[in-house]
Amino acid sequence: MAKTSRNLVRALLALAALLALACAGGASQRSLVSGSAIPDDVEPAKWNQDRVTSIAIELATAVEELREAVRIDPTGSTIGSGKENARKRLLDTLRVLRTESRFLANELRKGAGREDTLAAFERIGTLARDAREDARKMFLPDQVMGHITTAGDLWRRLTPYYVGV
Repeated sequence: MAKTSRNLVRALLALAALLALACAGGASQRSLVSGSAIPDDVEPAKWNQDRVTSIAIELATAVEELREAVRIDPTGSTIGSGKENARKRLLDTLRVLRTESRFLANELRKGAGREDTLAAFERIGTLARDAREDARKMFLPDQVMGHITTAGDLWRRLTPYYVGV
């Protein structure tokens, strides 16, 4: 049980990183989803179109794989389990998150820059926060948590390009 709890906490922290690191630009430099200051360990990075596009494409793929993993996992699908509503909300949020992450990747692929894609980046952060809240209410298996961790790692790699400008 302790190992499962540690894995759950680790995965939820990774999901929190994925979902809560979307940051608004501008003078305030506050996190869009939490209202708190940008973490000290997020160093703004100079815009690199090829690198940002590559990471966004990987993120879109990771979100798709996460959605599919949640979709096929039976957690919360049993009537009376108390997790049905969280599962339905999570799946719906992941559906929209998949659409937004694909949109971001496609716009970057077409050559759109930071200012042109900032709104989509921020929307992904908001959706990710909502997904985190629903995922928190469920005890998802390690396989699903691995997908959350992967997406969170990609989000952390993308974030420096959208902060500090």
